[in-house]
Amino acid sequence: MEDEKLAKVLVAVRDSSRYQSVADDTVRRIATASLAAARGDVNDAVKRTKRGLHEIFGAYLPSTPRYDKMLGLLRDAQDRDQVRDALSRTMSSHASTKERLPILRSSTGPSSSGCRLRRG
Repeated sequence: MEDEKLAKVLVAVRDSSRYQSVADDTVRRIATASLAAARGDVNDAVKRTKRGLHEIFGAYLPSTPRYDKMLGLLRDAQDRDQVRDALSRTMSSHASTKERLPILRSSTGPSSSGCRLRRG
């Protein structure tokens, strides 16, 4: 019975486009804990799960990330400036990494910190 309830919670959360890119294991872990806290109430568990996901994921993203587009920009980059632009655009989509953009912009290049960008 608990497996059926957990499945219902998982389906309800996955129906939300906001959390479709979150790892399945993360959603399952939070949903399991939420279902226990909600004492088996599926509707309450869905709310708790979404709240938990928002606290660890959604609060930092203004919208659902378009990872395919971000990866495409990086793959299409032809030179260092285009790579830097693609990375800046990607980083600006998340509040935590957006605040680190000045560091990226102030560096003299990817190799200045001992890192090298590799295309593969």
